[in-house]
Amino acid sequence: MASESELKNSVFWDAVRLGDVATFKQQLAELPDLVNAVHPEEKLSAFEMALASGFVAFAETLLEYGEFNLNHEMHNPLRVAVELGFIELAERLLHKGALPNYRPRGMNSALLLCLEKEYYDLAELMIAKGAEVNIRNDKGWTPLIWAAVNGRNNAVEFLLRHNALIHICNNDGWNAVTGAFFKRQTKTVELLKEHGAVFSERFKQLVLLSSLEAGDIDLFINMVEEGCQVDIEDSKGESLLAKAVIKGDERLIKLLITKCSNLNVQDREGNSVLSLLAKNGQLELVSNIIEKGAGVNFKSKNGTTSLLSAIRCNQLAVAELLLQKGANVNACDDDGNTALMYAAYLGSKEAVELLLEHHANPHLTNEKGLTAKKITLQRAPVFVKENLLRDSAFRDIAELLTLPGHFVDDRAK
Repeated sequence: MASESELKNSVFWDAVRLGDVATFKQQLAELPDLVNAVHPEEKLSAFEMALASGFVAFAETLLEYGEFNLNHEMHNPLRVAVELGFIELAERLLHKGALPNYRPRGMNSALLLCLEKEYYDLAELMIAKGAEVNIRNDKGWTPLIWAAVNGRNNAVEFLLRHNALIHICNNDGWNAVTGAFFKRQTKTVELLKEHGAVFSERFKQLVLLSSLEAGDIDLFINMVEEGCQVDIEDSKGESLLAKAVIKGDERLIKLLITKCSNLNVQDREGNSVLSLLAKNGQLELVSNIIEKGAGVNFKSKNGTTSLLSAIRCNQLAVAELLLQKGANVNACDDDGNTALMYAAYLGSKEAVELLLEHHANPHLTNEKGLTAKKITLQRAPVFVKENLLRDSAFRDIAELLTLPGHFVDDRAK
């Protein structure tokens, strides 16, 4: 059988559940401690239970009691009022002395709840009553970081107007603008940077690489011009400069050429930046990067030089520039093939002539023991019956590579 105290408690909670103010007051007159009690099963305070049922007047009655705890632990009246949208009641609580900075572990502050729901007038009042705009949750997130990550620009502007600190980092080491960037909140990033935001040092390189990948050119240029380290690689060993060359935006390539201290860098396949530019025929950029210090004879992973790349792609203007800048005309790749051999293989008479003018050695052999002329003859079309060379670019090249007094067609020799 229930005790007298348990019966009175039961009557009290029934009164709360039914919105019976008269019975409620009568019970509190006898047991004033119930004003802050929490229902043993539903785990709700009388204030929470009343608002959950929409009994606003009932909840307001609680505020009249001096014993009512405005800052109830884990059952905070202010947070409850904001969360359920009872704005006027939240204002009354603030005026009566509710502390706006209370936040239970694992939950956001009342101020952040206001911003989530866009109750900006109430947020203004909270700040006037002492709410800290830089309050951090358990993960170190401030309201500004939350607003930035979610692209809530009205909230961002509100917080900045109230002097929110823009550089605060969360427990993972990133700040509001970094979070906005990785959530692709472009307008938020622009807004924060207009107010002086900078990316966390720990994440700058990642942001730079990501902005290039995402095509966020303005941000990329801005970061480079602000002095961000550009001699960096991604996780696969591809340099930032090589990535820009592959992207093909000349503005970025020119910018990085002026900023990078090491221009002899490679893509993830081991190709040097100069080789990439050479095979693409980007004459101006080839000239620029050589002038800034790129090694004209620097070899890629497989031994390829920029001259070999230019010849293989028949970029003769680039090849001529490279030769003028000191490219080794007889340099070979790991298979022993020289530029002259590639020109012969491709049947490019103009390339062969260019290389011979720069004293290419036609007698060198590759790993298979082939000279440029032998490669030419292997490629040359013949009259099958007579086994004679047809007229072709290959025949012309064979003539260029034949010493005076020797047979042009010496396949059987």
